[in-house]
Amino acid sequence: MWLKLDFEFSEEQKLIKKSAEEFCRKEVSPYIDKWLKDRIFPRELMKKCASIGWTGMNIREEYGGTPLDNVSQGIITEVIGKYEVPTQIFLSLQLSRLLNYATEECKEKFTGKFLDGDLIICGGFTEPGCGSDAAAITTRAVKDGGEYLINGEKACISGPLYSDIFVISAKTAEIPGKPHKAISLILVEKDREGVEAYELETMAPGFKGDFGGVKFDNVRVPVANLIGEENKGFYLLMNEFNLIRVHVALMALGAAEKSIEEAIEYAKQRRAFGLPISKFQAVSFRLAEHWTKIEAAKLLAYKALWLADKGIPSWAEASAAKWYGCEVAFNAINDALQTYGAYGYTTEYPVERRFRAIRGALIGDGTGDIQKLIISRILFGREYSP
Repeated sequence: MWLKLDFEFSEEQKLIKKSAEEFCRKEVSPYIDKWLKDRIFPRELMKKCASIGWTGMNIREEYGGTPLDNVSQGIITEVIGKYEVPTQIFLSLQLSRLLNYATEECKEKFTGKFLDGDLIICGGFTEPGCGSDAAAITTRAVKDGGEYLINGEKACISGPLYSDIFVISAKTAEIPGKPHKAISLILVEKDREGVEAYELETMAPGFKGDFGGVKFDNVRVPVANLIGEENKGFYLLMNEFNLIRVHVALMALGAAEKSIEEAIEYAKQRRAFGLPISKFQAVSFRLAEHWTKIEAAKLLAYKALWLADKGIPSWAEASAAKWYGCEVAFNAINDALQTYGAYGYTTEYPVERRFRAIRGALIGDGTGDIQKLIISRILFGREYSP
């Protein structure tokens, strides 16, 4: 229990938020509609993110980064969600923390490019036959001299067609009964022979190649492309997911907060029965309830990040932030859309695309059910939990 409470961001964090919002208003808001209409991923935006230091926020100083604490990163993530920064840019920024565990050869080859905004990173950890059961993968990487020979397929991953590198999980050993101890993380360049990315159409079509999979057919990569220690990739991945899940929640909550703000303004202007519809409790109370839940969910998420900054285990808090934050966000956007009536069902207002996009947040990076399983095991212990 921590009783010393301070709900105010530091002056530096306030500047980070102000800078992020100004950047998004200038570099994202005027163009997002056209980007989505054309369905072309805006690679140039990644370069602009690099110009303000975002690409360095998860890279250690000794490797050229300008790292930020987790709470400060959460502030940026919330703004990213609010202004609809492309999801794959957000994921690349978060997945870049894995580069800190790469070999020196790998860091030299890729870290500088990422810091310059010239790399989009795709995480490949789910497969056609497994998602939540991350240790049940069948993709294999067999050592052959100084290389790994990779065969398998990743599915339901973000940005496979336009990402430059994949960080994948693969089996590098056979340990019966202990699959978690036989998994490694390996970096694979998209232009390697035998790599074939494909697209899966979703209910939220954004950029061409936003969602899909990648097949590896006798793909050879140097052993130097190993991230972390061989056969210990599962544990490294779970530790990193613990933070990424909180950021997914904050991104969703940023989108929800923007949707509620826009719905409030619409309710003030839209009239029915001679009155602004905000005068009707069915409208105003509903939005007030969602504002309350968003604020509560954000506090939970920032607590999880604060605990991580203090080096205090935050598995339960991170999982709670993920399932509750994403659920709150989706429900808020759903009712924000309802405020517009029939217009909410059209593309006249951006709330409809947030509704479709944030539905994915309830699934990706750990479903609500998996988060509740993690929490249950912490609360009850494995002996008494599912």
